[in-house]
Amino acid sequence: QPHTCLIIEDSLSIRKAMARCVKKQGWNVSHAVDGEEALRLLKMRNWDAVFVDEQIPLLRGTLVVEKFRAWEAKNRVARQNNICMISGNCHSHKNILVPQGFDAVMGKPFKNSELVKYLRKNASVGERNASLV
Repeated sequence: QPHTCLIIEDSLSIRKAMARCVKKQGWNVSHAVDGEEALRLLKMRNWDAVFVDEQIPLLRGTLVVEKFRAWEAKNRVARQNNICMISGNCHSHKNILVPQGFDAVMGKPFKNSELVKYLRKNASVGERNASLV
């Protein structure tokens, strides 16, 4: 069964570029364009990888992940993998975002090779967690 990826991004061009790259790896892709839709989709299933843009409409990425982590703690055994995408230098934000519930930080613009690296890493984590959901 193909791995699943949720892309939470309001920019159509970035969303399309990411989806193209993820689909080339054989993954199924879904997307959300705002925080409310993202929170609804996050609760629907345990995704193998989730990419969250920090600056999405309605609920910022950090608030989406904070609300999801609270729900997740009461409703799931396995922890969902989330990756925050931000503009500019991601390393300066990593110490802030990881304690807020993100598992990794990836800067934008990104290279397809970086995206593939995260997918491969999360695929193995998803396989380990699949039996815990």
